[in-house]
Amino acid sequence: MTRTQALVLTATLVACSGDDDGTDLDLDLGADLGGGDQGVDAGVDQGVDMGVGDPLTLTLLHMSDHASELLPDTLALDTSSLTLAAPADFDGGPITEVSLSYGGMPAFAAAFAARRAAATNPVAIHAGDAIPGTPYFDAFRGEADAAMMNAICFDAFALGDREFAEGDGALATFLDFLAADAGCETAVLAANVRPGSRSALATGYLEPSTVLMVEGQEVGVVGLLKASTRDTSAPDADTQFADEATTAQETIDALTDAGVTKIVLVTHQGYDADLALAASLRGVDVIVGGDSGTLLGTVGTEGLGLDADASYPTEVTDADGDPVCVVHAWERTRVFGELVVAFDGAGRVTSCTGRVNVPVPDDLEMSYAFDTGEGLTDRVLDATDRATVVTALEALPGVLSVTPDAEAAAALDDFTARLE
Repeated sequence: MTRTQALVLTATLVACSGDDDGTDLDLDLGADLGGGDQGVDAGVDQGVDMGVGDPLTLTLLHMSDHASELLPDTLALDTSSLTLAAPADFDGGPITEVSLSYGGMPAFAAAFAARRAAATNPVAIHAGDAIPGTPYFDAFRGEADAAMMNAICFDAFALGDREFAEGDGALATFLDFLAADAGCETAVLAANVRPGSRSALATGYLEPSTVLMVEGQEVGVVGLLKASTRDTSAPDADTQFADEATTAQETIDALTDAGVTKIVLVTHQGYDADLALAASLRGVDVIVGGDSGTLLGTVGTEGLGLDADASYPTEVTDADGDPVCVVHAWERTRVFGELVVAFDGAGRVTSCTGRVNVPVPDDLEMSYAFDTGEGLTDRVLDATDRATVVTALEALPGVLSVTPDAEAAAALDDFTARLE
């Protein structure tokens, strides 16, 4: 059985444009995504309703593989083109590189909220491997991760193989924490997981799919993870994992037989496997994936130091020759994806455009290496130089300068203090 969820959709549709080459993406925080030449527009007869019903635009905000990494990461920003007042050494040499923080769950919560407010029909998705991975899980058994995920409030969470790393019971404990926030109902999806009769997951935890009501239309979301989890992770002995392609097609067919014509498959098996799966299926429109740590799309200039593996979105066709949009969003709490999908009245994809967002907390210091002549020491940029760097950052495609969500930050500070 699938569960129908009503989404309160208050976002205002604002027209905008994408990029012509599918790689340089305009990612300013206040901007909306819309048309453009990139995506799966080619070969599709635009503006023709191929069935009964109304067209629909959907925005998928997605992340994966945070693996209990809740704090910001750091990157080195090339500042050689900037004029900063502080010297890099006693001879007055210029600062050519600045270390700054980006990502982290409180910044993600703020950035997701901002993009939700700007997007058309937003749906938030986590594509698996939320836990374990750091002392936050070791100490709190998923409570800290669940608190941060509920600060974002995902509509759907597809399990990954890491979720089974400490057995079905540990996963059930985490899912109990995730369900404890009555204000956030996240569908936990795993179509090809078959918990054993004695598994803690046997009843009430997992669903193969969920159906979201968006502008009065049904959107099916299916969860799937790699069948090799049986051998590569540590599920209970009697918990089994069915074949990915067979299960995906059976679940898609069940949805389409029930009249659901828009299907999002949320997978945790890796980018290359997703491309192969898309080509073998019928009736799938979008694959939101995880597991391989694949960074898609151009997320900034060379100065950001983030090199994409392929385009965002990646476009393939299914077994019937219909378009399928495939997206991934790297790993940890570094970036999240934003995919805008347009459907015609028959539920067929007419376009998909997108971007990768890089949240940068606006409350953290920026540092640089100062050469004393006897070695390097870290120094913090003063307010003037920091403002110069922030201005340069905000001009880079993909940078979202955000004030971290206060409640999430306070909760994370509490968990961090209890670790020490």
